[in-house]
Amino acid sequence: YEKFYSTVLENSSSASSEEIINGKKHLLLGYYSPEYDWVYIVQTPYDAVVQSALQSRNILILLYVIISVLVIISLIFTIPLFYTPLEKLIGGMKKIETGDFDIRLPERRGDEYGYIFKQFNKTVSSIQLLIKENYSIAIEKNSITMKYIQSQINKHFLFNTLNIINWKVREGDTDLGADAI
Repeated sequence: YEKFYSTVLENSSSASSEEIINGKKHLLLGYYSPEYDWVYIVQTPYDAVVQSALQSRNILILLYVIISVLVIISLIFTIPLFYTPLEKLIGGMKKIETGDFDIRLPERRGDEYGYIFKQFNKTVSSIQLLIKENYSIAIEKNSITMKYIQSQINKHFLFNTLNIINWKVREGDTDLGADAI
């Protein structure tokens, strides 16, 4: 201790050292108190210091393993909560791409996905209604066009028929003109 004691006094503060005492390694910590003119020396077996550090390390490793397992377990249960609704939404969108507008997603969820599903269904219904309306309008437009063309053809046909009769009569073919009338 005397050598260590001298080192602490020379530094007028604190010091530490590793010493072999009775065949075992010890850690010596010393502190000089100028107020009381005392030197405090603490002797601790090195194994006790290392043992404490090893225990702390082992506890930290154990905590790391436990937390990692808990995180993995929580991910196993929470990922489907997010992924499954997205799969349903993507599936619905793919059906719409193929022209199937009868698809509806379940709206019974009370979270954001339920709201998205509800809006998806609303949008699909609107698209379906617009398609039906456009189809009806196109059919009616074709019907009106056909009637218009038919009326034009009837007028034109009548005019041509009368014109032919007129020319036949003028040419002197009154029998043909009389037969036509």
